[in-house]
Amino acid sequence: SRAHAAQPGMFVLEGRRASPRGDPPWEYACIAHGTHQTGEMPVMNMMEVAVPNCPYVESAFANGHSANPLPSPSAVVAWPPGELERWLREHDDTQPQRDASLLTMRLPHWNPETKLLTLNFFERATCPSSKNFQLTPFGDAEKSVLLFGKRAKGTYSLDFMAPLSPFAAFGIALSVYDW
Repeated sequence: SRAHAAQPGMFVLEGRRASPRGDPPWEYACIAHGTHQTGEMPVMNMMEVAVPNCPYVESAFANGHSANPLPSPSAVVAWPPGELERWLREHDDTQPQRDASLLTMRLPHWNPETKLLTLNFFERATCPSSKNFQLTPFGDAEKSVLLFGKRAKGTYSLDFMAPLSPFAAFGIALSVYDW
């Protein structure tokens, strides 16, 4: 398994499935990085993520917890090479998404008194960091499906739920290493 830069600012999390033929790697997530600025707010790092919808992961994480062991990467849905990246570039925001989920960053709020960006991390992130972020399903900014936040020097929290697999959540968190 590896993450590679498909083009500047875009990473594909891929892995090989057990196969006697040596098939090409399959895509488990496609991560697009960019920047955003609005009004007096400073430039912020941004992210969009496409992940295949996975019925096993969605049922295992129903109600926010799992009684079953976590799935192995081979049990998680993956897409053929190049397809998830193409879907992220060409998706239609106006149509319901059945095969893949689009996740976007929850934007922080600008506090004019402190001149800082603020976002509630529900005590899971206790230190300010440019690497702190939350992902929400496109069109549902109130529901976080991934929360990554700094707790202490060298210590971070990673909380996630469906449609993300553990493999995809960890890869997404690693993608912000250079922020």
